[in-house]
Amino acid sequence: MRRRDRRRRPNGAFTTATGRSSYASARLSTTTNDSALVAARADFGIARLMSYQVAQSVAEGGLVVLLEDFEPPPIPIHLVHREGRHVTQKVRAFLDLAVATLRADKALN
Repeated sequence: MRRRDRRRRPNGAFTTATGRSSYASARLSTTTNDSALVAARADFGIARLMSYQVAQSVAEGGLVVLLEDFEPPPIPIHLVHREGRHVTQKVRAFLDLAVATLRADKALN
């Protein structure tokens, strides 16, 4: 594994509440959220993931939320489809089911 030069491009850059920029060095760099979640659950360190990705682990006590006061605002979910007079029943049924399922998911609301 090749070590990256953190001075050029820190992967853990963040801004503090006072506006000061800083960064934290990463022990593990991964390209998938699943592997980051597994590593965090295995006490390898901390991970920055979306709430719906960690909801079950947090509810089970396998993970705890850190720096909750610094979380960014929620990102809305949009269902996009081709609008028109001829929306098929299958598409309409899927959209209705998706909206109801997403609204009922406590990890997203």
